[in-house]
Amino acid sequence: MTFKPGNTYGFKPGNPGGPGRPPKSQEDRILTEMIKQLDDDTLAEVVAAAIKGARAGQVKHLRFLAEYLIGTPVQRNRVDVSSEMVELLKNWRKDTEDST
Repeated sequence: MTFKPGNTYGFKPGNPGGPGRPPKSQEDRILTEMIKQLDDDTLAEVVAAAIKGARAGQVKHLRFLAEYLIGTPVQRNRVDVSSEMVELLKNWRKDTEDST
C-alpha cells in the first residue's frame, strides 16, 4: 500500500503492516500473570464497579456485564417475504428462462 507524501500515519519502512497479534506463548504468559493477580476480593471489586457503571448508564460497563452474563448475541437476518412477492419472483424467473 502506498501513501501520499507527508502522510505520517503510513507504515514505517521495514514494517509490512503493523505489529500484529502477539505470539500465543506471550498471550498465555500475560493471562497467567493476570489470573495470579486476580483474587476473589479484586474480582468482586471489578464486578461491583461494572455494575455501578452500568447503573449510571455507561454502555461499556453494561456491555461488559451482558456479554459475560448472557453472552454475545448471535446476529440474525430475518426477511419476511409476502406470498405476492414469491409469486412475482416465480413469474420473473419463468419469464427469464423462457426468453433464453
